[in-house]
Amino acid sequence: MILFLDFDRTLFNNERFYNALEFGLIFSEKAVVVDNLGEYLYEDTIDFLKKRKSLGDKLVLVTRGNLIVQKTKAEKTSVLGLVDHDIYVEKPKSKGEAISEYIQESELDSEKMVFVDDTIAELEDVMNTCNNVSVIRMRRRSARNAGQEALHLTEVANFEELDRIL
Repeated sequence: MILFLDFDRTLFNNERFYNALEFGLIFSEKAVVVDNLGEYLYEDTIDFLKKRKSLGDKLVLVTRGNLIVQKTKAEKTSVLGLVDHDIYVEKPKSKGEAISEYIQESELDSEKMVFVDDTIAELEDVMNTCNNVSVIRMRRRSARNAGQEALHLTEVANFEELDRIL
């Protein structure tokens, strides 16, 4: 199976990170002043990634936003050492377009593929762009967008719940 995993609010607790950022604990003069952002990963992230790797799944990080910020956050956690590939998406490109390109370049038509993200619009985009990819919404209770309803999507609150349905 190939798991396409969003970074912010799926693997990484953005709310905790930006609270620390507001206090100037992480970035100073646009430079990262800490070497390890692993403490901002959700508690279940590393165990989930290790378990899925041990089961033979291919893990692909898919994140969208400012390239420098997203790449720095991913590099300063231990996530990049656990994923097989990382995809950084900047506007105007969508995650759906980026995943579709990755699938075509990697010739992955026959494998089971799942995209996990917290953002309804990103999930709908992948549903419309990549009809061979299943989508699951990660609805972390602490995430600022957790209150948004999406009755048409399969939702999980953590990786234990995701594991049960994969």
